[in-house]
Amino acid sequence: MKKRIIDLDMKRNWLEAITFYIVYLIIGVLVSSGIGAISGSMSNDSIQSGMISGVIFAGVYTAYLYFKVYKKKRMNSTLFIIFGVIATIVGFSYGMIISLVFVAVLTTRESSNQLDNTEFDI
Repeated sequence: MKKRIIDLDMKRNWLEAITFYIVYLIIGVLVSSGIGAISGSMSNDSIQSGMISGVIFAGVYTAYLYFKVYKKKRMNSTLFIIFGVIATIVGFSYGMIISLVFVAVLTTRESSNQLDNTEFDI
C-alpha cells in the first residue's frame, strides 16, 4: 500500500487497484462538483447546467486517465484501445463510478517497459 498512487506505469495488484480507483474517484468527484458549481452559478439553469458539465467531465476525465495509463505502460494493443473508447462512452453515459473501473483494471496489466527478471540471470 506504500506504493505511489501517481505512478501510472506500475503494475498493481487488486488491492492497489481498488485504492487507485477510490482515490481517483474522489479526486474526480471533487473536481466535477467544483466545475458543476462554477458552471451552474454562471447560467440561468443552474442545476441542469451543473449536471451536464459533470457528465461531460466524467467522460473526459475517464478518457484522460485511461489513455494516460495506456501510454505510460507503453501498451500496443487494439483491444485495450477499444476498451478505452468503451470506458469513455460509459463515462459520458453513466459517470465515473463505472467508467473508472476500466482504468483500475488497466493498472493491473503488465507494463511493456518493465524488464523481465530472467534476462539478467547469470
